[in-house]
Amino acid sequence: MESLFRCPVCSGALRWEDTGCLCGKGHRFDRARQGYVNLLLSGSAALHGDSAEMIRSRTAFLERGYYNRVREGIGELLLPLCPSGPVLDAGCGEGWYAAFLSPLLGGERLYGVDISREAVKAAARRKVYRELAVASAARLPVPDGALKGLLNIFSPPELGEYARVLAPGGILLRALPLEDHLWDLKAAIYEHPYRNPAPRMELEGFRLVETEDVTQVMTVTPGEDIRALFQMTPYQMKTSQRDRAKLLALDSLEVRLAIRLAAYRKE
Repeated sequence: MESLFRCPVCSGALRWEDTGCLCGKGHRFDRARQGYVNLLLSGSAALHGDSAEMIRSRTAFLERGYYNRVREGIGELLLPLCPSGPVLDAGCGEGWYAAFLSPLLGGERLYGVDISREAVKAAARRKVYRELAVASAARLPVPDGALKGLLNIFSPPELGEYARVLAPGGILLRALPLEDHLWDLKAAIYEHPYRNPAPRMELEGFRLVETEDVTQVMTVTPGEDIRALFQMTPYQMKTSQRDRAKLLALDSLEVRLAIRLAAYRKE
């Protein structure tokens, strides 16, 4: 069976065999026992991406339902604008959003890539992607114009690559933090917290067609939920033990969720 993905060495078409992918020039990529293929070339960003701890924490937090309205909003925007054709989840993480979207998309339309092997392992366990690969969004293993839709959910955008792989009229759907997103978490940790920069909405080569802001106050259960929220964010990498302990000692925490969903059409 021919793969949507392309060989990262020669950009040739890949075919799935029993144990992995093979291109016409003989470059082979083994399928992991979880079902994904690693298309990162040896030594290229092997240690990049989310850690196993961050993925476990994010999965635990998301499974508690705190971000359910976000994934529902993504589905409400995406489906009417992109009713058919392949959709790539670029920076798929552990596949939590995909587990909700894949049945809505018909089950055979969704593909996933992430630079973190640990994330892709977790995503593979959900069995919601038609194909899944460890790969960099900066060099997507996808042919020009092959996609009808592309998801960029809280991951750094690679707009040049998105424009390359989307067909004319294809849909790019982004989830972006607004200025006050998780403000209360930062205020509980830092003496001088700062707000997020305002998201830049204009994108060269794309036309903004629809937006939806998801804003609500989440009451985060003390203990493991507060810990999971903290550990799934970048703040956990730059917070002192004293400030970390201050946060985890809280009896309760109300946190503002402030996210913009934005759908663009490739011009």
